Amino acid sequence: MSEFIDTIANDATGAPNIKKTPIEDPVGDTSLPKDHPYYNIPINFNIIQPVYNNNEEYREVLKELCYLRYPDTFPKGDYPEDTDPESRHEMTYDLENMTYALDFTWHHTKSHPLFTHLYMIAAREMMTEELEIGLALMFSYDYLCYFYPVFREYMILDKQFMDTHPLYVLLKQKIEKK
Repeated sequence: MSEFIDTIANDATGAPNIKKTPIEDPVGDTSLPKDHPYYNIPINFNIIQPVYNNNEEYREVLKELCYLRYPDTFPKGDYPEDTDPESRHEMTYDLENMTYALDFTWHHTKSHPLFTHLYMIAAREMMTEELEIGLALMFSYDYLCYFYPVFREYMILDKQFMDTHPLYVLLKQKIEKK
């Protein structure tokens, strides 16, 4: 039996097009049974609050949070021998799983006015009003530790999320300070 996930992409008109895509290498908590609803969710909701104090810790949190995969060895190619660990990390970045996590988050928040407001404020930092840019910024070093708990609460509270929630208020204050 082949497993499938919903893949969200835009068609030629820009409208969302959801199609079934076979799961070859599931992303998510594969320790759960395959019929469990969280088996292939690309965000690790077991993490309550991401904590990091430097770039290396942030990258590790992002790896655990979004189930990012990195090869154990340096990728093949003509890279300088003295390439630093951060550059090697960038060269082996798991774009596929990160995109999956961002798409999942976008799919669940793009129609919620509180999240679109946050995305708009963040996007303005980059001198744009593209909400997807704002979402990407929510996963940045500056905001991930504030955004993820808000998103997690939103998902857990079954989308009954209010602008008075203390985590939302804190995130909004952090974004507005910039």
